[in-house]
Amino acid sequence: MAKAACGFRGREERGFDIVLIDEAHLLKRRVNLGMQFGSFDKTCDTLGLPKGSSQLDWILSQVGILVFFYDPLQTIGPSGVTPAELKERLGGALKNPIRLESQMRVKGGRRYLDYMRSVFAGERPHRDSFLGYDLVFHEDFRGFVDSFEKDLNRSDLTRMVAGFAWPWRTRPGRTPRKGGGSGLV
Repeated sequence: MAKAACGFRGREERGFDIVLIDEAHLLKRRVNLGMQFGSFDKTCDTLGLPKGSSQLDWILSQVGILVFFYDPLQTIGPSGVTPAELKERLGGALKNPIRLESQMRVKGGRRYLDYMRSVFAGERPHRDSFLGYDLVFHEDFRGFVDSFEKDLNRSDLTRMVAGFAWPWRTRPGRTPRKGGGSGLV
């Protein structure tokens, strides 16, 4: 909710000169909000914006200069602000972005990151090895937990990553979205 104590000056005046947003891929649209629809709509009304506005729209209505870090590979779920929405809202401001090429700090470097992206994209890349890494794929969760615990005791650099592991189930009587369902993301 917009509050005067935080700098909100009303619908007609921008309360902030410059705002920096880290993790901007977590900004939400009015999609799949569950119990949050009411507060989302109330904020839109307070800001004088249409009901279907996004959190990006909220910020743009209140900020003179917006600086944000957005990684489309980290968008979570259908409620996230999409690259298309960014392009539509920011237009020419996106022509010369400052690029942070990678915030991933791993010993395996770019080659490892590219390999993992291809795994999670379902591309089934050829088997590869990475110096200092034990890359293990498990068919069952018990085997994974045992392996993870053993490695965690040996080194604090163990990482757990996951994609969809089972089909997305739509409530009875509802039609699933096209493109929804199971699969790695």
